[in-house]
Amino acid sequence: MTTDGTTWLPVEGVTVDFTNDFGTPLIGSATTDSNGEATFTISSDAAGTSTVNVSTTVAYGDRGEHIGLTTVGGTGIPGPATKIWWDARISLSPNGTTAVGSDHTFTALVEMTTDGSTWLPVNGAAVDFTNDFGTPLTGSAVTGASGMATFTISSDAAGTSTVNASATVAYGDPGEYIDLTTVGGTGIHGPATKIWWDARISLSPNGTNAVGTNHEFTALVEIKVGDAAWAPAVGVDVTFALTGAGSACVGQLNPVTTDVEGKARFSITSDTAGVSTVNASACVSHCGENLAVATDGYGAHTGPATKIWWDARISIGPDGCNPVGEPHEFTTLVEMTTDGITWSPVNGVTVNFTNDFGTPLTGSAITDTNGMATFTIVSYMAGTSTVNANATVNYEMENLYVATDGYGAYSGPAIKDWYEPESDTIWAKLVDVNGSEYPNAIGFKGTGNWGWYNGPLSEGSYTFELWAGAAKNDTSRGQLAGYLYLTYADGCVSYTTTLEPGFTAKEGAHVYISYDSDAPDFRKDFDDADFACDSLCGFSGEIYFAFHSSVYLPYID
Repeated sequence: MTTDGTTWLPVEGVTVDFTNDFGTPLIGSATTDSNGEATFTISSDAAGTSTVNVSTTVAYGDRGEHIGLTTVGGTGIPGPATKIWWDARISLSPNGTTAVGSDHTFTALVEMTTDGSTWLPVNGAAVDFTNDFGTPLTGSAVTGASGMATFTISSDAAGTSTVNASATVAYGDPGEYIDLTTVGGTGIHGPATKIWWDARISLSPNGTNAVGTNHEFTALVEIKVGDAAWAPAVGVDVTFALTGAGSACVGQLNPVTTDVEGKARFSITSDTAGVSTVNASACVSHCGENLAVATDGYGAHTGPATKIWWDARISIGPDGCNPVGEPHEFTTLVEMTTDGITWSPVNGVTVNFTNDFGTPLTGSAITDTNGMATFTIVSYMAGTSTVNANATVNYEMENLYVATDGYGAYSGPAIKDWYEPESDTIWAKLVDVNGSEYPNAIGFKGTGNWGWYNGPLSEGSYTFELWAGAAKNDTSRGQLAGYLYLTYADGCVSYTTTLEPGFTAKEGAHVYISYDSDAPDFRKDFDDADFACDSLCGFSGEIYFAFHSSVYLPYID
């Protein structure tokens, strides 16, 4: 109050009433202190403007005069007081679903308002970001004129990223500030989430099959969205690619659409040994995005599947021509391969033989470590034997039947012709070391009116030619059938014989050893001996030697 219009003095003990039109409380009262001051405190949880008025009554003088005072309608300091409440907020977006391996950008928007209605962007605010899945896990950016700051993340794995943003906004002369965060918020003012999805493809089974069979590969296509488990990707077209051995089975579709289990099947076969390599690829779609997966290197995958095709073969031989009565041995070779190039012998396989002429008509044998099994036949009549062999080869729990008469890989049957052979007499003729006629090879009239009586021979080693059909000892009329090698030592005479190809012994031999230079009588003086080799003892000094037998002549077609 004043009494002179110039000096204003505080009025103590006056009750002051307050009114407020925004925030809380709306009314209040207080008594002035010695400074003439009374206080009224308000607050607001929302942006806006509070207009506060005060009123009081001041009494003065002996007669109790008083003046009623109010700020209502006043201006300046005597008028109402105003409080502007400001607020700030932060929002983060967008949520979404994205394929792994791509980038996703979140945008934080920082705003403020002084009236609760009009929100204005805050420029220059530092925004800090946190991320709990993928990369990076933290980041920061400063808002521009639009109030926006961005944060980009990515993930190579399916899952869910929860991203938060925080900032501090300052406003007003006292430097007031508000800390903002999306932690605990809701909607766009809460955390933002990114769901990462992935797809994968697998192909199976690998394996080993016999040629001529079918093998089915199964491709499994799956999708994983966020934190959910892997699930079948239904209705996806899978394209298969085959390299190496084999081909798709007749009628096999390509591409193949996955069923409710996420599976697509592809069957192949091969008539030749080797390795088939199969790859599968697909394009999986989710939420408008595509993700390529392939077993040869795209996306999550198992890698290609392989099928090893194995084959077996059987061969039999040799063909030939034998004189009747002479056994003939056939040899069967059983082999297998996994690459069509390298054939390996199969040990321990039972081979069954059939023969249509001679004896026996059937037989069996087990292959040795060389993959071989033998079968011996003979015929005592002229004719032709056709011999076949068959076997069942097992590898990796599969069987493959092969036979020389037309199953699997084979050589064809073996043929043996039997003939009635011609035979002739042979005599041993002594020759010297250089092959010339020995001067002591004496011709004499033996059986067939020819032959040689050889000597005299002292102890030592001698070579004899075995001549067949050399009538009158004329070798130009005969055939050289073989050789006889004689050793005379320590009173014993021993010999061995060899025959030229095509000649076979018909019977045993007849041998004459004597000290007499006169030719012996073939019918009375010769002793029976073995054809191939023999030894006779009890001799001394110079001896004479004669050797006689019969051989089958070579077959001439």
